Amino acid sequence: LTASAFFVTYGMGKYNLPLAFAGVFTIIFMGSMVATNILFGYLADRFGHKCNLLLLALSATAATLVALFARNAIEYSAVFFFTGCTITVQGISRMPFVAELCGDRERPLYVAITNTLTAPTLFVGVLAGVLVKSSGYEIVFILYCVLGLLSAAWILLKVREPRTSGIAAQFRIPPGNP
Repeated sequence: LTASAFFVTYGMGKYNLPLAFAGVFTIIFMGSMVATNILFGYLADRFGHKCNLLLLALSATAATLVALFARNAIEYSAVFFFTGCTITVQGISRMPFVAELCGDRERPLYVAITNTLTAPTLFVGVLAGVLVKSSGYEIVFILYCVLGLLSAAWILLKVREPRTSGIAAQFRIPPGNP
């Protein structure tokens, strides 16, 4: 999500847009969050949070790819659709996925470990800002495209769906059953 901090500034400068476009981008962003919230909730319930985390990585990658290759402000607006999707999926599936990895007794520990290990990533935004200043927005977007694709590959190939494997499978109804 670090690249998303730069999308408005980059788009406004690249296309020499009036300030009103910041509002347009915000409307697209918020609209996509509202529109996809039900969809991603359904997908999490039906197919599991692993599916949503894969979609998170892909939507973050799509946002940065659009930022890099959009030819005009209209195309660039898709950046904010994909960013809204990314943030929505994160809100729906990040912690529930972690919660499905363990039983009730271990859940507080797993959530605490997850938050502790991911907290330092908040400083990555500062490093990205330094990189933008020294090398430009595009290098940050390329870096995040690569990280997004690597994340998607890792989730797809290395992460097991906890609802159908491990301890969580012992306590859950299989996905797709009412």
